[in-house]
Amino acid sequence: MGRLHYKKRYDSGGRRLWTVGFHFGDWLSLDSSNPDSPFGGTDKDFIASAYYSYSTYIVAKAAKVLGREAEAAYYERISKEVKVAIQEEFFTITGRLAIDTQTAYAVALFMDLVPKCYIDKVVEALRKRLKADRNHLKTGFVGTPYLNHVLTYHGCNDLAYTLLLNDDYPSWLYAVKLGATTIWERWNSILPDGTISDTGMNSLNHYAYGAIVEWMYRCMAGINPVEEAPGFQRVALVPQPDNRLKWVKATVETASGTYRSGWEIDKEGRLEFTFDIPFNASACIRLPHARLKDLEINGVTWEFTDITGEQLEEEVLLELLSGSYSISYSPTKSYLRIFSTKTPLIELLHHDEAAPLIRTMMSEQVKVNPDDLGASMGNSSLRDLAAFYSLPTHILDQMDERLSQIK
Repeated sequence: MGRLHYKKRYDSGGRRLWTVGFHFGDWLSLDSSNPDSPFGGTDKDFIASAYYSYSTYIVAKAAKVLGREAEAAYYERISKEVKVAIQEEFFTITGRLAIDTQTAYAVALFMDLVPKCYIDKVVEALRKRLKADRNHLKTGFVGTPYLNHVLTYHGCNDLAYTLLLNDDYPSWLYAVKLGATTIWERWNSILPDGTISDTGMNSLNHYAYGAIVEWMYRCMAGINPVEEAPGFQRVALVPQPDNRLKWVKATVETASGTYRSGWEIDKEGRLEFTFDIPFNASACIRLPHARLKDLEINGVTWEFTDITGEQLEEEVLLELLSGSYSISYSPTKSYLRIFSTKTPLIELLHHDEAAPLIRTMMSEQVKVNPDDLGASMGNSSLRDLAAFYSLPTHILDQMDERLSQIK
């Protein structure tokens, strides 16, 4: 009876799409056509159907673990049928997602709804959407938990860090700069002058946008449980450094013990990772832009250890057992922060040494205050703006030379 009720109520017209009932949708996102509406701009039927597919997929996995094969097969079939219905309804025949919002792209990619052959196309569409949104958040309660995960997983870790480190509205650090010690219900529950927004529903201790912390643990520090080893008996440690931070450290208390993961970029550009793996546990380590033969592990080169390692293109995979480890190497890709005229203008204006150079050059060459541009076009670079302001190539080349000397 439970199954029958479930299907009758939500399978609208037998199409396997969830198109009935009230939905909050991407609540409090910033992409609605009506700025006064708390409902987001992402189609609610798409969101509801996506969760229909994703939820039944999770139930199928749980049933399989419990040995209930009939239920596992039943819910897996429903999940696949809903996924097909979503693809037929919301994707064009050439793989374009018909809903052009950050949340739609994040949900589609995170919940595995994109046809495999079009994943790269959808990822590129998400990058374009973010660029049009000045690389700032537009997501609400639905899209925010998934956006940074999707970006990192699909090779856009630079954008994920940009969203984390933005400090103007809308961003997490906008609130921090205003003294926040909790997560707010809205991106601007408090206005720049310190007053409470008149929009209503301005809880200053809300859960939704705090989901970014999961990305910080899973992607920045790289601590991830392994599904086949419940209770953190084994983890995948996949840290993702970015040169806009000098170091990261994270600790997770689990049923199997305490895991620690950290990384640091030194002045010469070497990467140093530190890991603690608890007793009777193990970890698979994935090190970025590394060469196996160059690794130093606890002060000894890898070849003189008994640690299992594998070179996988630009990454190194290591199998580590319980213990504490310090691993360092010179990466094949530079992690030093090198400025140029291709660097986003907003980054240059936030740097103590780069900002005076940019302000002087802009005021002399085009008589424009770069701070005004930073507010509206900050994610564009000087090279992007050159055509609009007739910046001579030789001036840009000279600026590249001066910027490259800043460390």
